[in-house]
This record gives sequence, structure tokens and C-alpha cells, in this order.
Amino acid sequence: MELELEELVNNIFNRQPQPKKSFQLQFIENLSVKEVFEFLITFFTEGAKYKYGTENSDGKTTVDLSKWTQKELKIMEEHFASVFFKLNVEIYETSKSKHINFNLMSYRKQVIGKNTPLNTLKFPLYTQNTIYVISFDYLV
Repeated sequence: MELELEELVNNIFNRQPQPKKSFQLQFIENLSVKEVFEFLITFFTEGAKYKYGTENSDGKTTVDLSKWTQKELKIMEEHFASVFFKLNVEIYETSKSKHINFNLMSYRKQVIGKNTPLNTLKFPLYTQNTIYVISFDYLV
């Protein structure tokens, strides 16, 4: 049975995080590394909206990462572990990270082949004072 993303997000994020490796996403096996990464970014975004989002006046749901504490990050990490993935979030203060080119760090700037390790793909998210660099790995 194939689940739509919205249904999958609801099934995973509408409860307390389940034990590691509770849900196997079988469709992942048929995806390229880039497709897996992009699925996980979307899954992260939609899961964060579901758990921590607020609806704006225009009807769109947004998430303010700058209000997150280690508690929210840990919960998201636990949800990812339940579907066989490790969520990594590196946090940088913009004032102390001017020497880092986060745009070059983005997976969109990489040449991605079939042997590219998932954990080398990164996605920077920017807030006013902080940059969050999201990456993933397979949970072994």
C-alpha cells in the first residue's frame, strides 16, 4: 500500500515518536540519492508544519525555527529515527559564520551521482540570526 505524503506525515507526526525503525518506507528503495534527500527535506518541512506550524492570515502554514529549542529538534530526530533515518541539524549564528559560504554547501550546487553518500547532501535554512543546515543519513 502506497501512502501519500500528507497521509504519511499525519501517521508519523500525529503521535509521540515511535521506537527506532518502526516504519519502513519501502518506496525509498526505488529512489535515487537526490530523490531520497528531496523527499526527506519535504518530509521534514511538512512534519515541522504539522507539529509546530502556525497558520498565517493568507492561510499558509509556516514554522519559525528560531523559536525551536533542543526539545523540538530531539522530537523531530526521534520521528525520523522511527522511519530508519538520522536527522542532522547543524546550527550556525550568522554573525559568527561569515566565512562559511552556505550557498555552496547546498545540495543543489553538488554533482550527485549514484555513489554520492546521502549524508553529504545538505540544505541550509536561513532565519534572521541563525542558519540551520539540514542533512540526513540512513539509520543502521
